Amino acid sequence: MSKRIDLDTLETELKEHDWTYEMSDDHSYWTSGTSHRKEIKVQVEKLYDMGLGKKVEVLFYKHYPVKGCHEVDGYGIKKNWEEHLDRTATEFVADAKDKHLIMKKGIVR
Repeated sequence: MSKRIDLDTLETELKEHDWTYEMSDDHSYWTSGTSHRKEIKVQVEKLYDMGLGKKVEVLFYKHYPVKGCHEVDGYGIKKNWEEHLDRTATEFVADAKDKHLIMKKGIVR
């Protein structure tokens, strides 16, 4: 039976993933971690195909420790940490400008 592919399922998988599996001296942990990473990659790629790439990246970087782990492309993630932060900052600034204009003109949403 295959797993559901949705953002909630992906978040559960990311929460439960052993991000440091590659550092283990126990081959069974490495094998299990590699298998789990590949399962996550399949989910990520399908969610990108569904147009949910931005939400996938937000969830991924919420749980990804950044240092000492497998590269993000091994999980199917298309934007690296710096690109993700740049996009988040750009969107924050744009949103703040919109809110400032709304408050300045007295427009209420």
